[in-house]
Amino acid sequence: MLRFRVAVVAGPLLLVCGCDRSGQEPRSLRVELFRQAGQSGVFLNEVLTVHLSAPLDPASVNRSSARVVDDRGRPVTGRFEVDAERLRFHPRPPLEPELSDGSFEPGQRYRIELAGFPRPDGIRGRSGEPLAATWWAEFVTAAPGGAQPLFEDPSLWRAEPLTIASTEVEATAPIELRCAEPLDPRTVRGESFQLVRYESAETSAEGEGAASSPGGTEQSRPPAGSLRLTRIPLRAELIANDAEGARIALVPLGPSGVRRGLVPGEHHLGLDPLQPPPTDLGGNPAAVIWAAVPGGLAPLTVVGPQRESRAHDRTFDFLSAGMRSPEEPSGVDGTAWWDDGGLVTLRLPAACGSGADGPVLLTSGPVPRSISATSLGLSAGALCELPDSGPVILRAQGRVELDGRLDRRLAGPALSWTGDLPHEDWVERVVDEGGVAAFDTVDFGAGETLSEWLEHLGRTAQPVTVIIAGGDLVIDGDICVDGPLVLVAGGWLRVHGRVSAPEVWKSDLGDGARLSRRPRLLPLDIDPPTADTLREAQSWTVLSAPFSPREESVRWTGARVASDPGLGWARVRYLGERTLPSGEIERIGPVDDPLLLEESPAVRLLIELGMGPARPGQPWLPPRVDSVELTWVTGADRP
Repeated sequence: MLRFRVAVVAGPLLLVCGCDRSGQEPRSLRVELFRQAGQSGVFLNEVLTVHLSAPLDPASVNRSSARVVDDRGRPVTGRFEVDAERLRFHPRPPLEPELSDGSFEPGQRYRIELAGFPRPDGIRGRSGEPLAATWWAEFVTAAPGGAQPLFEDPSLWRAEPLTIASTEVEATAPIELRCAEPLDPRTVRGESFQLVRYESAETSAEGEGAASSPGGTEQSRPPAGSLRLTRIPLRAELIANDAEGARIALVPLGPSGVRRGLVPGEHHLGLDPLQPPPTDLGGNPAAVIWAAVPGGLAPLTVVGPQRESRAHDRTFDFLSAGMRSPEEPSGVDGTAWWDDGGLVTLRLPAACGSGADGPVLLTSGPVPRSISATSLGLSAGALCELPDSGPVILRAQGRVELDGRLDRRLAGPALSWTGDLPHEDWVERVVDEGGVAAFDTVDFGAGETLSEWLEHLGRTAQPVTVIIAGGDLVIDGDICVDGPLVLVAGGWLRVHGRVSAPEVWKSDLGDGARLSRRPRLLPLDIDPPTADTLREAQSWTVLSAPFSPREESVRWTGARVASDPGLGWARVRYLGERTLPSGEIERIGPVDDPLLLEESPAVRLLIELGMGPARPGQPWLPPRVDSVELTWVTGADRP
C-alpha cells in the first residue's frame, strides 16, 4: 500500500518526510486529546474538539482531510473550525421534531476521522508538518429516555423569551418569532400558538369559521353581538436553530390544513395557555416577551401584498440534495454529483481504472479476472461466468450497463451454488442454516480509500467480486455470485434487474430495492484521481426537482449561472412543465434561456458537465456549477 502512495506523490513525500540538513527526524503532528473518544451520551449539539500538538494550517482542513461519518460511513453535515492547535466540529442542530435532519441523531454511533501520513491531502501544521498517521475515534450520542439529556443547554435556569420579528406582516408571508437561544425542535408546535382576529359576523361567514377563545369558549367583543373572535390555525416551522438563537415561522392554515393568506387588518398573537409552550434545550419553557399585555395577546398589523418590487428570484445554491431529482438521465455516461456540499460536479473514482481495454461488450462465455474499460456492457440474453476463485475486478471509466446474466460459482461444493434452487433461495438457505460463516467476508480498514482497499484486496485470495463504474452502474439483467459483491458508481447505482449474493456492499447514491439481501453502505472514501486519465470524452447530467413559485401566473425572465468549466465544460439548460387537462405532465424544452418557456408554471434545471479525452500530464480539474439564480415576474406584475 505504501509503495503505491510513494509512487504517486514521491516529490511531496520527500519534502515532508525526509530528514533535514541537521540529520534530525522531521516533526509531525499528533492528536493529544479528544474528550469524546469512546464516550456514550454525547449531546446532539455538542461541539467536538480535537487537541493537536501544534497549530494547524487551516488550508489543510477540508472535506477530504477531516470529516465525521455515521455508522454506515456516510459523512454528516456540519462545520470544522481551526483555532490554533484545536480543531472544532460544530454539528448542525436539527430543525424537525423527529430530530432526523441535524448532524447527529439520538442513540447513534459516529466516527470522527482526520487524514494523516501517507495521505498527500492530509492534515498539516502551520510549518508544513503532517499528521503522523490517519486518526479516528468513535462516540455514541445520547439516547431518548436516558439519564443523559439529548441537548447541551447554554442557559441552565430559564429560557430566553420569544419576540416578534415585526409587528407588521404581509398577508402572504409567515409570522416570524425569534429567541436569543436555541429551542428543542420537539416542542415547537403550531398548537402552542394562537392567532386571532375580531371580525363581523358577516365577514366570519366567508370561510374561516368561528373559533374558540383561549379559554375554549366563543367570545365577543363589545358591542355585544357585532364582532366575533376567529382563531386561525397555524403550522410552526423552526427555520433556524443554533448558538445565535432560534427563528420560528408561523404559517397560517385554511380549514383543510393548506397554507393560506391573511386578511389585511389587525390580528393578535400569543401562546395558548392550554397547550405546552416551546422549551429551550434544557426543557425550560419559553414565554413571550409580551406576556404582561392584557390577555397575553400582542397586536399585529397585516398589510396587503406589496407590488413595488416587480422582480422575483430564487437561487439554487446546492446546499441541499432535497431539490435533486432521482430521475435517470439518458444518453450520458453518468449522473452528476449533487450532494449537500454547495456545488454540482463530477465524482470520478480513481479506482475506475485506466481504460486501457477500451470499450468492452461482454457476450457469452468466461470473463477475465480483471477488466479496465472505457465503458463496459453485458449483452441482453448473454450468460457470462466469472472465475471460481480469488478477487475479480471489473471497472470502466464511464458507464457500466449489465443487461445479461453474470454468474460466479466458487470452487468447492460447500460454497458453490449447484443450480437446484434459484440463487437467492440458495443464499437464504445457507444463511438460515448458519453457513454464512463459510463465505469469505469483506475486510475494510478504518480510514481506507477505495484505491487503497483495492490494492490490498489484490494481494489476497478473497473471492470478492468488484464492479466499478466511473459514471452510472446500471443493472437491468441478473448478477448471481457466491461470494461478497461490491458495487461502486461515481454517479448512481440503478438496479432494475436481480442481484443475489451472500454479502452486498454499495456506494452511497442510488437504489437497492431489487437486491435479494439488504446492501450495506461501503465504508470507504471514494478518492478522486490526481491526474486526468480519461481516454474518451465523457458526459454527466443531473436534473433538479420542479420548482414552481407560489404565484399562479408566472413569466420567467432569465437566469444567472455561476460555474467553473475546469478542464472540461459546464452548461445549464431549463425544462418547463405544465399539467394538461388530462392530468398528464407536459415537458417543454430543454432551452438555453428560461425566457423561452413562456407560460410554464414550473421549471427544472438540467445541469450538464463533460470532460475528456485527457491530454498527457493533465491534472484532474473537473467542471462545477456553484449556483443558479432564476428570475420571474408574476401575473400581477406583468406588463
